Parts: sequence; C-alpha cells; structure tokens
Amino acid sequence: PFGLNMGAAGAGAATAISNAIGLLYFFIYILRRRNESANSVDPRLFPQGAKHAKEVLRIGLPSALQYMLTVVAVSAQLRFVSKYSNAAVAAVGITKKLDQLPLFFAIGCANGLLPLVGYNYARGNYERTERTFRFGVSISLGFALVCVLIYELFAPRLTRLFIDDAETVGLAASFLRRMVVAMPFMSVCYPLITKFQAMGKARESLTVSVMRKGVLDIPLYF
Repeated sequence: PFGLNMGAAGAGAATAISNAIGLLYFFIYILRRRNESANSVDPRLFPQGAKHAKEVLRIGLPSALQYMLTVVAVSAQLRFVSKYSNAAVAAVGITKKLDQLPLFFAIGCANGLLPLVGYNYARGNYERTERTFRFGVSISLGFALVCVLIYELFAPRLTRLFIDDAETVGLAASFLRRMVVAMPFMSVCYPLITKFQAMGKARESLTVSVMRKGVLDIPLYF
C-alpha cells in the first residue's frame, strides 16, 4: 500500500528484476575474467562437463530434495492452519518471515564451509577439515542462540513490525516463541549436510536432509 502501490505483483516483479540483475552481473564477471579463470560459459566446453554430471547430481540431490521438502512442509503447515482464522494464517506467515533470518544465516555459513571442507578433505587434511567445520558451526549456532534470546524477549514487538492487529500479534508471538526452539538445531543441520556433501558422502547427506524436513514434521502436524 505504499511506494508504487503494486501489491503482490510488485513483489513478484522486484524478485524477477533483482534475479535478472544478479545473473547479468555473473555473466559479466565470467566474461571479464575469462582469460584468468577456469570458469566459462562457452557452449563448446559443455560436453567436457558431461562426465561430471552424474557425480554433481548425486552430491547435489540432498540439497535439492531438502528445499523441495521444505516447500512441501510449509504448504502442509499452511493447509493445517487454514482451518483456523485469517489472523492465525497471517501469524504463521509472519513467524516464517522472522524464522528466515537465522535460517539463511545458517545456509550462508554452510555455503562458506563447502569449499573449505571439500578442499581440506580432498587433500587428506582431516584435522583441519574438522577444525573448519566446528568453527563454521560455532558461528552459525552462536547467531541462532542470539536469535532465540531476542525472539523470546521481544516476540510481540517484532511481530508488530509486520502488522498492528492485536489478535495476529498475539498468535504470531506465541508461534515465534515455540519455533525459535528449533533454530539452534537447524543451525547445525545445514552445515552438517554441507559437510557430508563436501566429503562426497551423498547417502549421509540425504539422510539428514530427509529427516530434517517433510518426513517427520508433517506426520507430527496430525
């Protein structure tokens, strides 16, 4: 209701434009560094990468499945809560938005760990592999614990940043104070999945991914 007044369509357009600009930056970077980098988007080189496709898909499947199961689990959650009032549905949406701060921080830490763990493990430097992993997890877990403290203390104030309806704020604050209990566990799960992927352990990574989202929480909703 402010700015360009485009509503949900404006949010969709903003997402598309920002992603397009990010993709354009990526291509420009690759082209400018093509003479000093192994990265290339030259179609003639694509057949050379085909021999690695199976391994990439095998290692990448746990992450892809995790994101897919997250969508399924969130959809199921909204389906359950839709039986209640509009305030409850809005409260769940607000809670998920606030939950994304520690979630994406954990994903960022995990992505940063991926090359460090992978390179050290490949070289046989297992001691540094473990030290790197523990350092990354300590950052991710530390931030999650800070979020737990802040969200527990200021849940009503934080939800009022999104809406000023008393019923919705009350429900969202209640939901948030329960959901934050999962944040420390989540902050360890993502780096753990990434560690297994970096070590080429697709089965272990897949197991953690499947158990973390969709398979256990949806039955618990019932």
